[in-house]
Amino acid sequence: MALDAIAVRCVVDELNSRILDCRIDKIYQPERDEIVLHAKGKAGGGTLLISANAANARVNLTERSMVNPMNAPMFCMVLRKHLQGGRIVSVDQPDTERIIEIGVESYDELGDKTSKRLTIEIMGRHSNIILINKDGVIIDSIKHITHEMSRVRQVLPGLLYAYPPKQDKIDPFSISKSGMASQLAGQPASMSLEQALSSIINGISRSTATEIAAIAGINGDLKLEQITLEVLDVLWDAFEHFRSDVVDKRWQPAIIYDEQGNPVDFFPLPVHRRVNGQVVYMQSISQVLERYYAQKDAIDHIKQKSSDLRKLLNTHLERAKRKLEIQQRELAQTKDMDRYKLYGQLITSNLYQLQPGQSEAKLVNFYSQTMDELTISLDPSLTPAENAQRYFKLYNKAKNAAAALIPQIEQTRDEIEYLESQLDNLERCTEETDIDEIRQELSEQGYIKHRRKNSDKSKAKPSQPHHFVSSTGMDIYVGKNNVQNDMLTLRWAAKSDYWLHVKDLPGSHVIIRSQGKLPDQQTLLEAAMLAAHYSKGRDSSNVAVDYTQCKYVNKPAGARPGKVIYTNYKTIYVTPDTDLLKKLNRIV
Repeated sequence: MALDAIAVRCVVDELNSRILDCRIDKIYQPERDEIVLHAKGKAGGGTLLISANAANARVNLTERSMVNPMNAPMFCMVLRKHLQGGRIVSVDQPDTERIIEIGVESYDELGDKTSKRLTIEIMGRHSNIILINKDGVIIDSIKHITHEMSRVRQVLPGLLYAYPPKQDKIDPFSISKSGMASQLAGQPASMSLEQALSSIINGISRSTATEIAAIAGINGDLKLEQITLEVLDVLWDAFEHFRSDVVDKRWQPAIIYDEQGNPVDFFPLPVHRRVNGQVVYMQSISQVLERYYAQKDAIDHIKQKSSDLRKLLNTHLERAKRKLEIQQRELAQTKDMDRYKLYGQLITSNLYQLQPGQSEAKLVNFYSQTMDELTISLDPSLTPAENAQRYFKLYNKAKNAAAALIPQIEQTRDEIEYLESQLDNLERCTEETDIDEIRQELSEQGYIKHRRKNSDKSKAKPSQPHHFVSSTGMDIYVGKNNVQNDMLTLRWAAKSDYWLHVKDLPGSHVIIRSQGKLPDQQTLLEAAMLAAHYSKGRDSSNVAVDYTQCKYVNKPAGARPGKVIYTNYKTIYVTPDTDLLKKLNRIV
């Protein structure tokens, strides 16, 4: 979710309580589209991050330390000249817009008091940070918008500042029930309720519209054509409830996580929507924004760092699947080899009654209990004996092809299984070292050309397997990649420990450190849950998980990393339960 006008209002309320009447003592510009203001005062002050990043535009108090460039950019120098040492006298949100205006009083070179305004427009790729003087003239901006870039509105030093063009929407704090009904009636009947609310009410995002629908107990995907007068009554009551929460500042900012623990949204008020993952409430909207964007950036960074590996693996996987199709097609063509052998034998046994130039022969199959008569095609240009040899050659060719294809098909299937397991491992990477280890393994397996080793990377500490403690106190370990899986199962685990793995799917090896004891049912269930969660079956139900003692798990000679065979196993069926797994004591 990007900051909508409701979240901006929450931010403005927090800033008024924290930085109003504080003095700006330091200004930095750590990124091309970000500035940082350090404010001190009786209200508490703090470090204010202001970002005009197209994907992550926001304003929030931060405790994060940032690296600043040796030479301050020009816009930073302009801000220092006009704002440093100044006192923050106002923090406002004009109307219900995604705009924050910070008023600053300072003294110019002549010692005269002067007023400036730092305007932050939080509007996706159009976000900007603009410094304006008391007459409304732009002093400078972090992004210059020329006439060539926009014919509607330019943002350049010396121009009179104008707000972005307003959208043709209704203000949420003045809209009436009849006004809402009228506006909804003017939207396409096939439009969803949440889309319609965000289209007609200013400052309301799809996320906020979803919450309003949830307060009403209505599915946000409900089509407008399905809305009755009774539904409209319930919807209006919910909207008034939501509006009073905003007006009365009943803020309860929270981050919404999916089942995998990834941040998917945030909201400044109590969350009513149905959430598959978890809702984490925090003390301030700044804490929410700080954590949400930090976690989102970390996930995006990991995805970006692993994108080349994902592309490489998918390329090899598609190639291996095409190869398997060809091999299976060629193997299917050898299914007639026994018939070729039979034809050769029958022709040889009946040479005395066959004549040269025949195009076919009807011969009794004396190898069959029913003694059926078979019609066998012959090449008229060959003698009967040569026709027999022709069929024996076809038989030998098919036999040799099948003998070669069967192990090749098995090898290709192993490669597909390996590549799919690596893609699954890559999806679950949470640290750069996890990606580096997969990259190293792929290099050793010949999928990546060997490069000159980086001495710094070679000294990097290897990542550790996940370590959990079951609710009854037993240690459970989960491998993050194939190399860790081999290490855990084949070298680290004791023969009496228990090994678990999802059946017939890529996934992590899971070890219960049982110390010679039979794991209790609860530990076994939790370990099976982990095996299912850290596998390709994480989003499925009734996932089959095999388990056995480590002494029954072996690695075939020449097998790829992570590949094992096992015997003497039992199977347990589980549905991954995110809430249960979150309750486990996680050590690593």
